[in-house]
Amino acid sequence: MFKKLLAGLSVIALSLGIVALTAGPASAHTAQISHTCDAVSVTLSNYQNGGDNYVAIYIDDVKVVEDSDFGRNFTRVESFPDDGLSHSYRVVVVAHDGDQWSRDTGTVVVEPCPPDDTDRKIDICHKTGGPNYTENNISISAVLEPSGHGAHAQDIIPPFNYVKQGVSGSYPGQNWTPYNQLLHAAGCDKPTVVPAAPAFANAQCTDPGQWGDGSYTIPATAGVKYEVRFNGAGSYTEKGTGTYPAAVGTVVQIRAVELPGYELQGNDDNWRWSHTITAPDGNCIVNDASASVTVTQATCDAPGAPEFHIAYATWNSTPPTTPGTHTVTATADSGHAFPGGMLTKEIEYTVPDVLDSTVPGCEVRDARAAATPTQATCDEPGSVTFRIHNATWDAPADMTPGTHTRTATANPGHAFADGSLQKEFEYTIPDILDASQCIVPEPPKFYDAYCDDQVRGGVVDGYFVVYATDGVYFTWKLNGVDQGVVPAEAYGIPIAASIGDTVVIKAHAMDGYELKHPREARWMHEFTLDDLCTLPTVTVDVDSTQPTCDADGSLTFETLDGDLFPDAVSWTVGGLPATEGSYAISGTQTVVLTATAAEGYGFAGEEGATLEWELDFTDPRPCDDLPTLALTGTDSSVLSGLGFGGVMLLAGGLLVLARQRRALIRP
Repeated sequence: MFKKLLAGLSVIALSLGIVALTAGPASAHTAQISHTCDAVSVTLSNYQNGGDNYVAIYIDDVKVVEDSDFGRNFTRVESFPDDGLSHSYRVVVVAHDGDQWSRDTGTVVVEPCPPDDTDRKIDICHKTGGPNYTENNISISAVLEPSGHGAHAQDIIPPFNYVKQGVSGSYPGQNWTPYNQLLHAAGCDKPTVVPAAPAFANAQCTDPGQWGDGSYTIPATAGVKYEVRFNGAGSYTEKGTGTYPAAVGTVVQIRAVELPGYELQGNDDNWRWSHTITAPDGNCIVNDASASVTVTQATCDAPGAPEFHIAYATWNSTPPTTPGTHTVTATADSGHAFPGGMLTKEIEYTVPDVLDSTVPGCEVRDARAAATPTQATCDEPGSVTFRIHNATWDAPADMTPGTHTRTATANPGHAFADGSLQKEFEYTIPDILDASQCIVPEPPKFYDAYCDDQVRGGVVDGYFVVYATDGVYFTWKLNGVDQGVVPAEAYGIPIAASIGDTVVIKAHAMDGYELKHPREARWMHEFTLDDLCTLPTVTVDVDSTQPTCDADGSLTFETLDGDLFPDAVSWTVGGLPATEGSYAISGTQTVVLTATAAEGYGFAGEEGATLEWELDFTDPRPCDDLPTLALTGTDSSVLSGLGFGGVMLLAGGLLVLARQRRALIRP
């Protein structure tokens, strides 16, 4: 709201020829420079004392004011020459405490004040008493004067602009209502009005054969009201501005009536209107109905097909579609007609039957002929099998090796699948295969599993070997599952198979080759192990000594076959994994030692897979030293110390299976 107020004040200032140039905050260094059409005003406030503040005012480039030390405040108004010409001014302010407070307006051009026109005459309506007015032609000053006609509350005065004492102004008018404007235009006498004529519209088509109401429209005319009655009966009723419906056949009568203070122009009977609402021409019948029949041509497979096209009409009965000549009638829908205004239309059409098979191109396409050659073998040349149906070969077939042609002709009324009546076949009978093409593949070799007590588990698995043969590739199955083609890089290399596996290998001839004995090109083998194999065995050694007053006891264990079978035995001491070697024993305690054979190994002379020793150590020393179990003779670190009844924690060893008995060995 405040911004709007400022904008309004700015407009007022400009309309009065006032321009203000203001700078600086309100509390310090405020420069207000403004002008009207006849003078320039300079007000400088809150400038800093104690220095040389300077101000100069120029009128038409002539310095008229100069103050080189105006102190804190300065105020001056300088008038322009009163000669009706344009003038210019310039204001220069130099603040001693900083250029940010200095001002220079530059040259500002000011237009001359407009001439006074308050002696210009206007027409007003002066109230004389009762409802009457007189038209007075008076000067604008007679309106603006405090005791002039502007002070007459009932006078009718139009708005106007003016210039008074060089200042433009605007008078808003007085009692300038729409009626009073008409009264003023009529010379301050009762205004004469010419009523606008009402409009009538006949009924319009809404759908074919249908129409709605007509209408009448009451216009708006100042000083007039309109009254309506229908079909010449009853009294007139006032109707406001707008459009109103009226049914077909209704006679609409309208008259204009002057309002108080107005006068209809001429005779009142001139302002009466009458109109009868009529229906549309032709009762809204639309000639857009259509009906037609088009028939497609018959083919070898189907009769012709009629296509029925109809719009805004209905067939009197279902049109026939069977072969033959037919007549059908269509009737236009309500509100519609056929071109020319006809309400019905009769159409004759013919549906052709299926074309006979004697017509060229309509033969039954069931003739067939084929020549299927067979491959030559290593013992016999190839051959050809001929088949024919609803057709005839033109000559006996040439069955000698080589390339030949033979022609088949379709029987009357028949044709081949592509519609042709004759087909020529080229066939080749291959000769007996050359010896270089007749291949006898080298059979694969199968090797069953066998016993070997020098390998883990005591058994060597079986395997098979496939050998390369030119012109042949091999496929194989393992336990009934297709394994694909044996890769060439596997030829001559053993392929492992487990006991119980069944392997089937089949040879296939490559393109350009033939297996000479195809029934002998398949081999099957089930891998077995006939012998009862024994496991490889190892021997372990355990030795111990008792502590004495001068020395610790010892415990030593190892695998004597360790170089040959390094992973065959795993050891535990006190239930914890331990590595082979010698250990110092101090303190009275019982040590449990176990040796377990790995899977596929056994202990020599033992049936069990695990051996166990319980070793009792008695320390005669009455010393207070902490008993320890120290590892000697091995690179393994001691994992923990053991007290009386304690357990040694040792690293190393593998867990395997074997057969052996439990043994209690004491030192």
